[in-house]
Amino acid sequence: ILLVDDDPGLRFLLQMELESWGFRVIDHGCAEDALKTPLDSVDLAVLDYNLPGHSGLELLHHLRAIRSQVPALLITSEKEIIHDPRWPLNDYTALLAKPFQRDAFHASISNCLNCEPDQASLSAANTSIQNS
Repeated sequence: ILLVDDDPGLRFLLQMELESWGFRVIDHGCAEDALKTPLDSVDLAVLDYNLPGHSGLELLHHLRAIRSQVPALLITSEKEIIHDPRWPLNDYTALLAKPFQRDAFHASISNCLNCEPDQASLSAANTSIQNS
C-alpha cells in the first residue's frame, strides 16, 4: 500500500493500522517523494488530498497513468473536493473525511480492495484517528 500524508502523526497511525492488518506499507510525506517509488507495484493508494506541492489527486492521476485501475482511498478534511471537476468518479476510488474512526478506515480499505472487513483485526475500542 502506498500511503502519502504530510501529517507525520497521522501517517504513523495509519501505517501502524495497515501493518497490523497484514499490509506492507510504503509511506511518504509528499507527492514528490512518492513519485520516486516504483508505482507499478502499488496495489492500493491511500492519499491525503491536500498535500504540499502536488495534491493527492494529482498524485493519483500520475499513478493511474501507470496502473489505470489501481484502487485509491483519498482522505481529507475538505469535504467540498467531491465537486472538484478533476475528481475521478469511478469504481476504483473512495473518499474518507477526517476525522474518521478505525472501523470506517478499515471498511474503506476493504471496499477499495473488494474484500470483506476482517472484524478480528479491528481494535476492540473504536478510537478516533484524528488529524493532528
